Amino acid sequence: MPPASKKQPPALPPGDEGFVRLPSILAVFPVSQSSWWLAVAAGRYPKPVRISPHCSAWRVAEIRALLKARAAEAYTPMSAERTQPTKPQAKTARARVK
Repeated sequence: MPPASKKQPPALPPGDEGFVRLPSILAVFPVSQSSWWLAVAAGRYPKPVRISPHCSAWRVAEIRALLKARAAEAYTPMSAERTQPTKPQAKTARARVK
């Protein structure tokens, strides 16, 4: 008997209408489930919409906007001062106390 394979969650649906559940988001957004929830609580990621008392989902448009913003951040060139190599600071001699 072949080993049972894990079912992959579907990718984001086409268009910006509708809702997606967390497994679909995590399939396209490379963070762990706990990291996702911490970022939602901190306000860095969009808040979910309650579909039922035990079911949360996110708007597809908000997830696409988040992915677009993260992609823009990843390809923003670094500032000139950050690209210059830093010089190691000289160590200061400490006075010995007897």
